[in-house]
Amino acid sequence: MGNYLDIWFTVTALVFIVSLLSAMFVGVWHKNGKASILLIGVAFISIVLFFSQKYQIRWLLSDELSASSFVIEAHEEFEASKLLDSLKNKKYVKMNRTAPLSKSKVRIVTNTGEVELLIAQDSKNKELFWIYYPKYRFSRLNPIGKVRIH
Repeated sequence: MGNYLDIWFTVTALVFIVSLLSAMFVGVWHKNGKASILLIGVAFISIVLFFSQKYQIRWLLSDELSASSFVIEAHEEFEASKLLDSLKNKKYVKMNRTAPLSKSKVRIVTNTGEVELLIAQDSKNKELFWIYYPKYRFSRLNPIGKVRIH
């Protein structure tokens, strides 16, 4: 599944860029309205697909965790049970205008092996942590969300 999401990430990013450049070229220089609408539509769809990856990765991570999962390595101080509960039940917090501090590794044992995450404490709220899932390119570069774990 990792290759599929990584390919999806790359394709949607490329489609978006090509669509925008094509829409600008066709729409501005050739003034072809139908072509512009089509290309802008493709760009819009690629944006939706690009950002839906966050939610798909959240579901995949939730499915990997179980009641018997536990944290075996963490370089931050937090309540491991709250982290696992938040990830398993997709209890992500919506807050804007903050930033993550430095990332640290967290390893979690699951029924199928281990999951490695990166977490970063929020710059303004010390109870919130940004979650990254480095298994996939999208979630290695972008957080899949913030959880309250203190």
